[in-house]
Amino acid sequence: LEAWARLERREHDRLLVVGGGSEADNLRRQAQALGIDVRFEGPRDDTALYYQAADVFVLPSGDDRESNYEGLSVALIEAMASGLTPIVTDCPGNRVLIQPEETGLLLPMGDAAALAIQVDRALNAPKLRRSIGQKARELICSQYSIQQVAALMRSLYQNELTDRAS
Repeated sequence: LEAWARLERREHDRLLVVGGGSEADNLRRQAQALGIDVRFEGPRDDTALYYQAADVFVLPSGDDRESNYEGLSVALIEAMASGLTPIVTDCPGNRVLIQPEETGLLLPMGDAAALAIQVDRALNAPKLRRSIGQKARELICSQYSIQQVAALMRSLYQNELTDRAS
């Protein structure tokens, strides 16, 4: 929200916050205090519609204590599969998928100024956005398809059964 407040926005620019959680009320109050117009969509089952309508996907993590241990985000995988340019904080789970400037844009945790710069950059550079979005989608489709994940799970279970039988 702080990053969005820093941006010079065009009339058609909108910030949608999809999801819920214990911080939802605090975020609404913060948006009001910052004087920014934000649509809080709450938890949704139809996230594909939001990915299709979006220009970028932003996944800012919290402070260093909590975010240093974040795992692989399903929302990030879905956004990348949709061809969106992900702008995410540099934490272990995100580094699994994001090759800086190739499959996404990384930024330091808790740095609203850096986030504002990257969002502005992505929104104002359609060629960059398309290139990163395409590479992000290719990565997910080639390495994280349902078939590949199922085969990996099957292999893990087969190895576990073999180890137990020995």
